[in-house]
Amino acid sequence: MLLADILVCVGLWVGQHILNAQGSQPVNLPEVLVGWLFVFALFSAVGWPIALPFVLLVKNITGWRFWLWLLVGACLGPASMFLFGFGSFLLNDRAAGFELPVPLILLSTPVAILTTWFYLLLLKGPMGRGKLAHAEMTDQPS
Repeated sequence: MLLADILVCVGLWVGQHILNAQGSQPVNLPEVLVGWLFVFALFSAVGWPIALPFVLLVKNITGWRFWLWLLVGACLGPASMFLFGFGSFLLNDRAAGFELPVPLILLSTPVAILTTWFYLLLLKGPMGRGKLAHAEMTDQPS
């Protein structure tokens, strides 16, 4: 989760650096990492209780299941930000109307995708080795 947060923050810094290439004030990476990384890590940590049941459900990620779980994990971050926005709407002045928290959803999507992808790749390693060991044991003559 933290690695995904760092990668997205660095990506935002690169994007901001490219956009500000013609601008007057450069943005330095440590300042971006300290400011944005805290916010990303805070929201990611809040999203973990939502993702935990899905993490515990993952048993088999071979074949099409890898992509299914990646899709589920990629949707959890934006869904949690939608719930966060909807919760603020319910707790605050409802007369103003509900505004979709688009920036939060857009920023949470790459974090959710990368976090899920890293997790599934780490999980795939032991599963792949287990299948190989099982195949070797069953292929030996009795």
